[in-house]
Amino acid sequence: MNLMRLTGIQPILFLSVAALLGGCAATPVNTPHTTLTAAEITDIKHEQAQRLAGQHKLTAGEQLVQSGAWAPVVLVGMGLDFVIVEPIALGFDNLTGNTEKHAALMMVNADQPDQSREGIFRIAEFMQDEGVRPAYTNYLVIIARTSKDYTVRAAALRVLNEFRVRQVVPIAIEDMEYPQPLVQLEAAKALANIPDTTAIPVLVRHLKDTTSNADVRIACADALRNFTQPDSLDALTATLGDMDFSVAYQSRQSLRIATFHDFQYDRLQWQAFVDQPIRPTP
Repeated sequence: MNLMRLTGIQPILFLSVAALLGGCAATPVNTPHTTLTAAEITDIKHEQAQRLAGQHKLTAGEQLVQSGAWAPVVLVGMGLDFVIVEPIALGFDNLTGNTEKHAALMMVNADQPDQSREGIFRIAEFMQDEGVRPAYTNYLVIIARTSKDYTVRAAALRVLNEFRVRQVVPIAIEDMEYPQPLVQLEAAKALANIPDTTAIPVLVRHLKDTTSNADVRIACADALRNFTQPDSLDALTATLGDMDFSVAYQSRQSLRIATFHDFQYDRLQWQAFVDQPIRPTP
């Protein structure tokens, strides 16, 4: 009886499996999206322009333009700030010693790394308010290359990056080989925001080096978003399958930005695309 029951069930099971397989075969396969939309491309270009420009204090004219209908209010506020607020703040800074001169003296105190580092960040605040001073940035370029304290080097690189000082590029390339991940990280970030093709080899080398610090590798992948040279695109493609997913993720994002295409994490499709002699552009 049991055998008969089993025999009767077999056709039902067979038909069920066949229907399931047929349904799977009929289900459409979602292929990876390849060409970014016009809106996505516009967003990428806007973000890229913002990153490359950096930050700077708005001039009075820029504030008025951005204020629109509120321009008269902004004018009154700027007048009050100039007549009342700034003199009070200046007097307070003089009393507490928080002056530009004091910050500069701290910055050049090479014997006290903690003070030097604090001075660097205070000078950055003054430059944010008053504008970039070549005397300060020239000094930062020197200590980014020569300081014996790695935290001071990193601080100098960070401030030079913040103000997009182009003289930092060769120093940042050198500091990518400095034996401290913090210095390498700030150097890679600077090269990401001040792109130069001479940095490609060192960025590629650190990105592909699985023994390098993960944050440094991510910063290198981010920096390579600025280039469409074969070496750069090949390195990003090669790390799409990296054991550290954060590295793979950033490599994919940089490929999207550099090419305006997206094959997700499919290295074969990416490689076929970047190997084309002439890649399609939007």
